[in-house]
Amino acid sequence: MPRKVTPAQYNRMVDAYNRKLKQAVNKHNREVRAHNARVRANRQRLNAEIARLNRQHSTTRYVTVQTFTIALHTAYTRVDEQSELWNERGQELADLAEAETANSAHVANILLGETVDDAEETEETSLTDELSALSPDLHSRWEGARFAINPRNPDAARHFCTSARE
Repeated sequence: MPRKVTPAQYNRMVDAYNRKLKQAVNKHNREVRAHNARVRANRQRLNAEIARLNRQHSTTRYVTVQTFTIALHTAYTRVDEQSELWNERGQELADLAEAETANSAHVANILLGETVDDAEETEETSLTDELSALSPDLHSRWEGARFAINPRNPDAARHFCTSARE
């Protein structure tokens, strides 16, 4: 037999349920806005790096890096077009692919000497946190690789590749 409640009790239960529901919706909306802001920031960063890369004049330095980075961007664009059909994990992988494409374009721009500011450092990556959790030595080597990419360093590519490989 159903429990008997007064109209006032019923209204309080409905109000409590509605408050809980509103809190859940607000939390979800905050998470969606934060995610969308990250996606917009990643997209803007990627577009800026590719635009800088496309402005580069053809030189004999790092032609392979430049060509590969543009091909990577083309491949990422195809992945991004298809990613809306994927589940949540697929979306996360597409976001990681976007970040990696932006990082690759950034490195190519640094190697080609195209930077916004000579003092600019490479972006932080999730790999930094993961390596520091695994081993301080790996973290130090990765930081060395990142700092080796300096537009004033004529041997930047070799230094970066050596440190990243280690």
